[in-house]
Amino acid sequence: MVHRGKVMLATDGSPTAINAASWLNDWPHPEEVDVVLATVIAPVSLAWSDMNTGFSEEAAYINLKEEEDQTARQSIYETRRKLTQEFSVKEVILRGPIAQTLVDYAEKHDIAQIVLGCRGHSVLGNLLGSISFSVIQRSDLPVTVVG
Repeated sequence: MVHRGKVMLATDGSPTAINAASWLNDWPHPEEVDVVLATVIAPVSLAWSDMNTGFSEEAAYINLKEEEDQTARQSIYETRRKLTQEFSVKEVILRGPIAQTLVDYAEKHDIAQIVLGCRGHSVLGNLLGSISFSVIQRSDLPVTVVG
């Protein structure tokens, strides 16, 4: 447990992400840590089979982006509600491959520790989950995985 600095709490709104937020509530000196509450929207490929339907690809992309942003905001909201300590919290919504985007952000923003749930909404992965396992593999920072 880092005693001073920034901690990234990664969330997708899943029960284990909520558990990770609850784990942070046991932090001994919350005034000494800044929490970066982060969620990542994974890239989506839109493919249309028939462009003669009068369907606007741009409108579809805008609608999809709005839905993704709303889901991301909801994940952050649900996770933040579980933080009972008086942390300084910054909320960020990122876009990109999930594990690599989290690690890249952490490295660029002087994050001292990454905290995340062991399994999220992904159906991939096993004991740890594909995202948490990938973050552990990619990061040189301490990573805490909460069940």
